[in-house]
Amino acid sequence: MTKALFTLFVIVATIMAPTVGSANSDLVDAIGGSEVSRVVINQTRTKAGYDFFRQLSSLWEELPFQRATYTAVVKEFPSMKYGSTVSVEINDIVIYQTALKTRSADIEIAALDAARAERITMLQLEQQFSDNKSLEISGGQL
Repeated sequence: MTKALFTLFVIVATIMAPTVGSANSDLVDAIGGSEVSRVVINQTRTKAGYDFFRQLSSLWEELPFQRATYTAVVKEFPSMKYGSTVSVEINDIVIYQTALKTRSADIEIAALDAARAERITMLQLEQQFSDNKSLEISGGQL
């Protein structure tokens, strides 16, 4: 229930942020003058899933991408018979999915693989952002 409320809060805050005016500029000032470029939502359900999310989040913090805006969702689908499956979505596109094992070394490897997939996706988003900006500056059309 708490995760559902937090997810709802993140969604509402994301939708309301552009319409809030001065409150939005106060938030921008509070985080050092740059707008929030990404939202990461944790929808894991087990300890192994949470450990995966934590590992992946720490790797995401190291990435230098700032221009593209995106939403990432880490989902976990536990199964009594098969164990858990985790997936990572960026802007509603699944970029990584694997069966999650409970050993910490396996979780770290899965998080590194997911971070690599995220890095490739972010390079593509950054390129799209740059292409769109150059079109706006030149006034060109597709």
